[in-house]
Amino acid sequence: MHPYQVCRRPIYPNAVDPIPVCLMHSADPNKSITLFDQEFDRIIAAAASNKVADFTRFVFFAAEYSSKVFTSPCVFDEARFACKTSFSTATFEQEVSFQKTIFGTENLHEKADFNYTHFLGKTTFNTTTFWGEVNFSADFVGDLSFAMSIFEQRADFHRATFAGEAYFGSTQFKGDAVFPGVVFKKSASFINATFSQHSHFAVAIFEEDVSFFWTTFTLEVHLLDTKFFKQANFREAKFLSTADFRGTQFLRSGDRLPSLILAQAEFVLPNSILFYKTDFTHALLHDCDTSELNFSSVKWRTRPNGKRQLFEELVDLDAAVALQPGPENHNERDYGLIAETYQKLKKNYDNRMDYWTAGDFHYGEMEMKRLHSLRKNKAARWLHSNLGLVAWYRYASEYGESYVRPLLALIAVIILFTLLFPIPGLVFTKPDSGVIPAPAPFSLLSYRDLPTYIHAYPGPKWIAILAFFGHSLMTALSVAGFQKELIYQPAYPWGRAFALFELLLTSTLIALFLLALRRQFRR
Repeated sequence: MHPYQVCRRPIYPNAVDPIPVCLMHSADPNKSITLFDQEFDRIIAAAASNKVADFTRFVFFAAEYSSKVFTSPCVFDEARFACKTSFSTATFEQEVSFQKTIFGTENLHEKADFNYTHFLGKTTFNTTTFWGEVNFSADFVGDLSFAMSIFEQRADFHRATFAGEAYFGSTQFKGDAVFPGVVFKKSASFINATFSQHSHFAVAIFEEDVSFFWTTFTLEVHLLDTKFFKQANFREAKFLSTADFRGTQFLRSGDRLPSLILAQAEFVLPNSILFYKTDFTHALLHDCDTSELNFSSVKWRTRPNGKRQLFEELVDLDAAVALQPGPENHNERDYGLIAETYQKLKKNYDNRMDYWTAGDFHYGEMEMKRLHSLRKNKAARWLHSNLGLVAWYRYASEYGESYVRPLLALIAVIILFTLLFPIPGLVFTKPDSGVIPAPAPFSLLSYRDLPTYIHAYPGPKWIAILAFFGHSLMTALSVAGFQKELIYQPAYPWGRAFALFELLLTSTLIALFLLALRRQFRR
């Protein structure tokens, strides 16, 4: 008996038990149920003085305890219920323990009914075996543990309420696991649990953290309209079939902690995994192959420029150890790992021909390349991130995602060189055709001669100024357009240097403009 005490009841003589035991511990199916229940009630009545109602290793062949009230702590450790069991609407006012208890038999699969049962204290079902179906649509006020328990048939927790911490670590659900409408008010854990059949968590509410770390889902997982107010951890979970995250709500916001963790999760049938109208603003997807998952109408975090962004860039590194830089990595976080995550998402949306979204993830991938540096010196890393080649690619065209930016830059460059060319001067060169006459009164345009040019020009001063800069603008446009014969040639040597520099800039910007245009409007 509990704890490690001798039973001290009279021996019950029979031919079934190999070792002489009392009536309560006898495995004789023909023993008196009446005498058994009388002793059971006596133990409950005596528990007021003995503190604990001890039913350790009892063997039940009838267990109808509906609406019964247990006012003292109860111990059913290693008990056997070789019958249909009912604690429906019963109340356990203190702690109750069913450790290593067996409900039903291997051959008959008798049911266990805890429907509307009230567990007001700590409840323990560790390493318990349920051979038949079990109904736990109950209220668990205290902490609950089903560690290493086995449900051979359907386990129904429909609309159960867990006010304390709930632990299902290493539990085996060999039949359907039904948790629709349940409410977990404190943390819940399904670490290393196994769901061999369908698992249903539709409309469930998790008000605190829940962990599905190392959990295996063999068949379909239903998480329709499930609400997670804090963190849902599916790290290293295995989805061997389909999973429906339709309308699943991850509601954490306003801090740098994750709401959903799919790091290192394994999806055997990725095309059968659906995320529909799911919030990924606080989700971690690194070390997870997302290239074939179905994302439909999901919400992503956005950058100030409107591009989609992964939470890996902002998450508190204490909550994402894998993103912490190694000893040889001097960056703020592992940007290479984040870039891999962006690559997989870009591939996903590219394959679905959603090129706009894929472009946002391409932007994120390039941002990680810009921020990642092998330099140990902080100043060198800053120069790489802000003045390196990738950084200028970002400034010029947002990594090929903006055709407006290179176009505006091209216009700015042409205006700039329109203003620069008169500094060294522009020399009139009569074309071979001789169609264009030499201008009067000057064949050299430069800022030092501008007042004289305006004074001698036949017409209003503003027209003279327009004509002056008009010639310079045509030269800048001609250089940008790769024209060889220029009416006004930039003066040698600085003017020619300006022309070469303009040609380099404009040709680069034109190439970036065409590339961005192609990325935006391709099919």
